[in-house]
Amino acid sequence: MKRVHSARSVSVARLEKHRLRFHKRSQKGSGKCDIEFTNDAEHFVYGVVYRLLITDKQKLDAIEGLGQDYNEKTVSVVGTVR
Repeated sequence: MKRVHSARSVSVARLEKHRLRFHKRSQKGSGKCDIEFTNDAEHFVYGVVYRLLITDKQKLDAIEGLGQDYNEKTVSVVGTVR
């Protein structure tokens, strides 16, 4: 991962009762997305789970705009750690 060198993928996982929505616009006009909780059992999103150093997480949060452009949320996923 270019922004945080300690990041290592550990699994592919599924987040249930959520969906991916492209409903945001960046300041530069490009499309942006987020994953939205729906509570609908038919909705799910696949993604990659990464492990990284806490110092790199803090760096990534600052780069990505934690608290301004997105909020942190703890979720449970379905997947097998490699």
